[in-house]
Amino acid sequence: MLAADPGGPDGPQRWIARGIYVVDGKLTALAALIESADYGKRGREEVWRKLRLMRFEWSNGAWGSRGVFAENCMNNFPPERLNGALAMACRDNNMNVWMAIDDGPGWRHTPIASAPPFDKIDEPMFYATREGEVHMIVRDNTRSGELLPAISRDHGRTWTAPVRTDYPDETSKNLPGRLSNGWFY
Repeated sequence: MLAADPGGPDGPQRWIARGIYVVDGKLTALAALIESADYGKRGREEVWRKLRLMRFEWSNGAWGSRGVFAENCMNNFPPERLNGALAMACRDNNMNVWMAIDDGPGWRHTPIASAPPFDKIDEPMFYATREGEVHMIVRDNTRSGELLPAISRDHGRTWTAPVRTDYPDETSKNLPGRLSNGWFY
C-alpha cells in the first residue's frame, strides 16, 4: 500500500495514482491528493479542491512520504528531463493544461490554451524530438474525436496554441515512443 485512505471511508479526501518511476536510483511514486472530483463543474468552478501532487520513495521494504512534489498539479506521467530540467504536463484544480518545468527553485508553469471550440483540452502528454523541439498531444474534451497538438521549440518553455488534426482520439491517454529507425509513434 502506498498510502492509507486520507479521509476515511466517508471523508472527502482521496488519492489518485499518478505514476511510478526511478530517479537517482530510488523507486519513486507520485499520487495526487484531492478533496473533490466534480467534473461537471469544469469551466464554472473548481473541480479538484486542494490539489497537490505528493511524492513517495520505496525504502527498507515500505513506501515513505517525501512531501509535496508539486502544488496544484494533476499529472498523467512522471516527470522527464528536458534540456537538463525536470518537466511534466499537468492540469490544475480547474483542469487547465500547462507545462511544468523545474530548472531551479521550483516549478514554473506555462499555460497550454486553445480558443473555443477547443478550449476544453485534457490528458496532456509530450515527447521531445530534435534539439529543443517538444510536441504536446492533448485530447479535445468536447469530444470531436480528434487529437490536438501544440509545439515548443525552446525545450517546453513556450508553446503554440493547440490545433485540430485528423488524428483520431478515443478519449483515452496517449503514450508516445520512438522506434529503432528513429520514427516516433
